Amino acid sequence: MNPLSSSRGVGFTSWAPLFFEKRGNMKSIALVLIIILVYFVPSFFAIGKRNIASIFILNLFLGWTLVGWVIALIWAFMKDPEKS
Repeated sequence: MNPLSSSRGVGFTSWAPLFFEKRGNMKSIALVLIIILVYFVPSFFAIGKRNIASIFILNLFLGWTLVGWVIALIWAFMKDPEKS
């Protein structure tokens, strides 16, 4: 018995060729990658900042709210306080 198939006979081998042969998949993958890159823009701008981990965590968990994304973006562009 094939471990990738279910008892109904519908398994990986039945749907995989249909999924991987469609031409629109490359466009879909590219779109998902672009969305991920745009989602993490605040984290990219925060590279080299003192609070990069905090900005990344805020962006990761609250970026989907748009308010969290804007706050992370503003925080990424703020100047680090000077050490005294």
